[in-house]
Amino acid sequence: MTRAAHAISISALIAFLLTACARHTDPAVAPVPAVEVSSADESANIELSLAADRSSITTLDRLDVTITLRRPVASPVTLTEPSWESAGWTRIDALDAEPRAISNNRIERSRTITIEPYLAGDYAVPPASIEWTDNALTRTLQTPEISIRVASVLTPSDAPELAEPASTLPVPDESKANTTAQLIISFTVLAGALLIWRVARRPGHTDQIASPADTIRAIANDAHPSDSALADLHRALTQAKPTPDSHAPLQALINRCEIARFAPADRAPSEQPNPREIAIAALELIATETAEVSP
Repeated sequence: MTRAAHAISISALIAFLLTACARHTDPAVAPVPAVEVSSADESANIELSLAADRSSITTLDRLDVTITLRRPVASPVTLTEPSWESAGWTRIDALDAEPRAISNNRIERSRTITIEPYLAGDYAVPPASIEWTDNALTRTLQTPEISIRVASVLTPSDAPELAEPASTLPVPDESKANTTAQLIISFTVLAGALLIWRVARRPGHTDQIASPADTIRAIANDAHPSDSALADLHRALTQAKPTPDSHAPLQALINRCEIARFAPADRAPSEQPNPREIAIAALELIATETAEVSP
């Protein structure tokens, strides 16, 4: 067969497969709208919202839930995630977005959590809540819950039919048994090769993500911090674990970073906080091993 004939044969086969797929394509399904609920404390200028990317899913789907907090700069609050397990969900992953400045001298922070159901039925995304201190008084704010419908992907036709009892015992088919054994061996070899490949691709010690303490120490040792040092330091301080007696001093350093990043720039450059100075002070407040700081 010539190259031209071979190319024509391949093109015809591809066209046939595409046509067959097109015939069996499911009809377009209208997108399910997202749903969002929120609560606000006007006196504190704080808003809290809870959003789900869909109002109904199937048992094979995952749901993205986003908690968004808008609050004044340097006014920290404590966020409590919903109790996923008690509501029948499995928490798969979470991602915190970078904070950003918004109107009225406030910042916005958000966290997206991926969850999945176990069985079909009516579910609820539990409320999110926050807590903060105002003039020595503890105040709270909580969102409503969100109703989610989870549909099964199984249909009545998927139920197995009962077979008529055989009058005689079937004779084993050796060819089928040999084929099954070959498939099992092939699958085992492939799984082993995949496992070896994944182990080989695991990041080494030098590829691991730096801990908050490592980031703070690196900035403290850098005599000329980069332009991103303040943002990196702010992120590391919010993730660092304070010592038992250093919660308030560490929060004060976090507030300094937050004001410098998001408050109106009404100070001269010489009055802006130095990330290295904040990092050096933070090393004495976080729960980590003692490390030397370069002069």
